[in-house]
Amino acid sequence: MLSLISPRRALLIAWLVATAGVLGSLTLCEGRGWTPCFLCWYQRICLWPLAILLGLAWFRRSRVVVPYALPQAVLGLALAAYQVVIQEFIGKDVLGVCRAGPDCAAKIDIGLGPVSIPMLSLAAFAIVVAALTMAREARTRPS
Repeated sequence: MLSLISPRRALLIAWLVATAGVLGSLTLCEGRGWTPCFLCWYQRICLWPLAILLGLAWFRRSRVVVPYALPQAVLGLALAAYQVVIQEFIGKDVLGVCRAGPDCAAKIDIGLGPVSIPMLSLAAFAIVVAALTMAREARTRPS
């Protein structure tokens, strides 16, 4: 598969999106005082280290981190997708992940119309996964 962008640029995109996600979650929770639900915390656990790891990888011009960062980003993508499904279609946490704190199925109005926080998380993780996949493909492609 031919990569559309260079591996270094793919790492930069992944790092910038992960960093924007961290800053966005901090703004919503610390700036606006919203308490994250359990699924949001799990997504944060997946996202926040990526902002550091991918930044270091980009600055060091190293793709060594890609095989380790990609599964973490895929897990975050799956968690965000599950939360979007329970918010948009089911209306309750069928797996029982949210035991305490705010309801994971409740939508918080963030001023973007029908777009919710988990939808933004889903988009961020999808971009990070795509960028890391491009960086990985470029690494494994024969010269």
